Amino acid sequence: MPTKYFERGNTIGRLGRPRCTKNKLAHTVLADLLDVWNEPVTPGSDITRGVAALRVMSRTHPEKFAQLYAGLLPREVHYHGATEEFSDEQIDEVILRIREQLAQNRLDQSRPLLIEEAKECQ
Repeated sequence: MPTKYFERGNTIGRLGRPRCTKNKLAHTVLADLLDVWNEPVTPGSDITRGVAALRVMSRTHPEKFAQLYAGLLPREVHYHGATEEFSDEQIDEVILRIREQLAQNRLDQSRPLLIEEAKECQ
């Protein structure tokens, strides 16, 4: 019999609780919480207690509502997309071109339309 619990070949506890499963108490508490959350505010209502609580919280304590919402978002986002094959310099060039285009669009929108341009827009 192995003397260390994490020794290679150790089979003690091999049939224990599977990974990522909650214990019975935690599972029961979460199920009860979900039942209360999904309970209608009044009999026959489509609005649940959970939704009503969130609506009240968003109006009375918007900072806590935002904190709750932010707590549900992932801390890190790993994006693997079209920019992977570009070097940092190429990405910097694209960002510069986008900024130039945005600045040009702002200038175009701020200048008054000429009469001919206004007719074309109609």
